[in-house]
Amino acid sequence: MQSYPQGDPGMPDIRERTSRSTSHVALAFFVLMAVSQVAALIIQLVVLRFFRPLASTGWFLWTVTIVSLYCIAAPCAYLILRDVPATVPERRRMSAKTTVIFLFMAFTLLMGGALIGQGVNTVIGFFFGEQNSQITEAMANSTLWLSCLYSLLIAPLLEEFFFRKLLIDRLGFLGDWSAMLLSGVAFGLFHGNLEQFFYAALLGMLLALVYLKTGNVLYTVLIHSVVNFFGGILPTIIDHYLPLDLAGAETNEQLIALIRSQPLSAAAHLLAAYLPYIFAFVGLVFFCLYFRRMTTGFRPSPLPRGGRAAPIVGNVGSILYLVVCIGSMILTIVSNALT
Repeated sequence: MQSYPQGDPGMPDIRERTSRSTSHVALAFFVLMAVSQVAALIIQLVVLRFFRPLASTGWFLWTVTIVSLYCIAAPCAYLILRDVPATVPERRRMSAKTTVIFLFMAFTLLMGGALIGQGVNTVIGFFFGEQNSQITEAMANSTLWLSCLYSLLIAPLLEEFFFRKLLIDRLGFLGDWSAMLLSGVAFGLFHGNLEQFFYAALLGMLLALVYLKTGNVLYTVLIHSVVNFFGGILPTIIDHYLPLDLAGAETNEQLIALIRSQPLSAAAHLLAAYLPYIFAFVGLVFFCLYFRRMTTGFRPSPLPRGGRAAPIVGNVGSILYLVVCIGSMILTIVSNALT
């Protein structure tokens, strides 16, 4: 793996460079988050005021997200990031075998993080009421083709471009472990809710590892898309084409009768429910076998131990990004409590 410059020879204090670069990058992600939320609010208010029937359509939610985030906020954030000095990892091909191994490892982190998120939501629910799943609601209220387009193409392309390529290219001088951690945590925070934070952060760290090893964001886009397919799109497709009304089966006898009457639908739903867990178990085996080897030769941080957090977190850009992301999480909890 190619080494990044550890700091300009003429720069007396690596902390200064770290604080300045991190603040610049974090400010761009603050703009990405804040502008997208403000733009989405304005669009929804305008539609509700002048075009109310559109708000009840299956494509409205995704359209608002695409326009506000990718058409308005993303260009603003890129204008800030493009002037930050960048160093790209050495470009290397990744074998099909290694790609498959990373895919299984991604499911391990996805399912592990999802379980943590569900546990945290359960605890919060004891104090603030049931926390509804934003993912389930979004999928249920959207058209199938638009969900596929967004989850399998638009989101992976833009998110990997920003959170892997743009971020790591500009903060890679902090060392590979630091770059992985920052990429993952920034990605998790960006989702704006605790349900998705944990698995997004863990998955983001693995995708950062893939990018550091290959210098090619297309590998991370591929893995991201496959994870989204099995994690969200496949169950949606099965619900659409092979519906199974489990809510109507109140007793074991009714459930058995339902399964016998719709064996194909029952098998498809069972497959969609348990396949990610099977992948996660296989991925756990691969973690034990390969992870240490995959991170051998990682460059350490140029910052001294015990003094790494302050210049990374204690700057204007990072503070603003943390405030807007944590604020979004709190708003989500309060909104669920009031509904």
